[in-house]
Amino acid sequence: MIFALPTALSFDQVAGPFYDTSGLTQWWDVSRQAVDKAASTGDVIACQLDGGGWVYPIWQFTDSGTVYPDLVTLWSILHAAADAWTCATWLCSPLVDLDDRSAAQWVAEGRSIEPVLELARADARRWAT
Repeated sequence: MIFALPTALSFDQVAGPFYDTSGLTQWWDVSRQAVDKAASTGDVIACQLDGGGWVYPIWQFTDSGTVYPDLVTLWSILHAAADAWTCATWLCSPLVDLDDRSAAQWVAEGRSIEPVLELARADARRWAT
């Protein structure tokens, strides 16, 4: 059910592990088209592999399978300025301003989204220039 990226850069060690589309359709009990729609509308964080397949980082999901809304908000800010892999890595990297927690950890712990929004906006602005 969980898919690890076959890459020398080891994105799976930074931004993973991941569900692949098949695993997510099974967990959500929905069609492949429903997963594709959620990815295309930005309702789920998705990263495309070189071969064209998609993976979905598991840290975005609550235990019940919903996506943390604050992570979708952060994703949309970051993804407007950078590729999916950069955004996923940013969301999983420990940040000094968040007490060495990643944005994903911060959100999952139910902390205020405001400091993370400020950091995401600042980095997105810098990436866009």
